[in-house]
Amino acid sequence: MWLPTQAQVNAASRHAISIAGTAIAIFGLQAKGVNLDQVKAVIAALGSTVNSIVVLLAALAPLYAAVKASSTASPSAQVQAVKAIATGPAGPVAVDAQAALIHATNAIASDPSIPTSKAAQAAIDSITGKA
Repeated sequence: MWLPTQAQVNAASRHAISIAGTAIAIFGLQAKGVNLDQVKAVIAALGSTVNSIVVLLAALAPLYAAVKASSTASPSAQVQAVKAIATGPAGPVAVDAQAALIHATNAIASDPSIPTSKAAQAAIDSITGKA
């Protein structure tokens, strides 16, 4: 059974908190004197079709954001993001990303209990010229 990683849960939670924040903002506006009738009047002025589109987008946006955040928080997506930084423009961030990838590959190569340790060692050897 697939279970989300902690990073995926954290990413989705941030969006859930954003949704709750929106509800709190609405209650805050009501406390400041903006009433539902004023909001309804503005929405009605937009027309039925525009109103339906806005409602649909408002309902789907938080769900899309949560799914997108969860997918970008997966371990493979995070590694790909680090790889993109490491192979991107030179700079301190790229150097840190390169070091992280090298250390991770070295850790894999040093642990014979990991099935890909031989492939990791071969990658290190090809980079260092030991192949």
